[in-house]
Amino acid sequence: RILMLLARLGAHGPRARQALAEHKADTMCLSVLAHSPGGLSPVAVKSAIRVLSLMYCSGPGGRSGTESKSATPTVPKFRMMSKSLSLLLNRTHEDGPLAGPTAMAAALELLIRLNSTRSMCLNLLFSTSEDVSSESAPVGHPVPVAVSCAFKLGACAKRLARELAQADELWNATPRGSESESDAEEALGSWLHVGELMIQLCQTVLVNCPTASMFLAVVLPGGLPANTDHIDEEMTKGVLKVLHEVLSRITGRTLRAETVPLRAAALVGNLRALQRQLVDTRPGPPPPTLTREELVVPRHIGAGRWAGSSGDQEGEPGDLDRQDPLEDIVSLFDAAAELEVDGEWLAVAELDA
Repeated sequence: RILMLLARLGAHGPRARQALAEHKADTMCLSVLAHSPGGLSPVAVKSAIRVLSLMYCSGPGGRSGTESKSATPTVPKFRMMSKSLSLLLNRTHEDGPLAGPTAMAAALELLIRLNSTRSMCLNLLFSTSEDVSSESAPVGHPVPVAVSCAFKLGACAKRLARELAQADELWNATPRGSESESDAEEALGSWLHVGELMIQLCQTVLVNCPTASMFLAVVLPGGLPANTDHIDEEMTKGVLKVLHEVLSRITGRTLRAETVPLRAAALVGNLRALQRQLVDTRPGPPPPTLTREELVVPRHIGAGRWAGSSGDQEGEPGDLDRQDPLEDIVSLFDAAAELEVDGEWLAVAELDA
């Protein structure tokens, strides 16, 4: 419930998000992501990810690109956060309890926002020992880089295909018109949503990748291909193939419902488009250097507000100076009052009781 309160508070504006950063709320959130998913409710993981998104992917008033007086997080901090999300997404049964569709969807959504800025995406795919923040370097200064993916999707894609196949079989086996059929359809829909976000993340990363081999390093279970000089069409068409097969089977369930097969068909189309885009991406090994301009991260990254943060206020550049501690206290009580009618808050409160 503390995480839910922090998330609601962070949606109140730039001053609230600055307070979250000053009090190192991200440390608590990262510790939640490192915890075994089986010991936490999906709401806890989702709320932790939402707090991180509000802190790192929102400018004042939710507008990216607007400067704030709060300290800008460093690239190592973003890489650490991405690695935590990647571990959550790629857990296997050998690692312990697995994250559910709600937590996985929240993690993928945050990765999409982080990678929506090309410079941040490159910093999550490559590492460098050189300080790129120095403004004394000449324009176009080459910076030596090494492949070091802060997140991967190979194991996540396999698990998603397995979950979709199981949910599809359960849905197809339930009696038509029954309550169990409705529940099974809802469960299948939640995993389709994870699939939609995964393909969106793949599209976002591919657009920002300098070569096709770098994208394959993210999505292939084995990482970077052994022969990066020659990536044939068969390899590119095999990307996320296991997911393609499951989705194709779901598209044939038209006698049971219309919505689910249509969503699956849309995903199949997006997968094919991704594979065609990969074929057209520049071949060859990852570049040994990138320019300083390519790696310098803007002060604020992200692509707009967190979905559902309707409480964001349009802050002006001077808002942080005009607010006083009393307004902070009022915002905290307002956030608490809003939670009293929140469905997730009420559900968690019942569990505590």
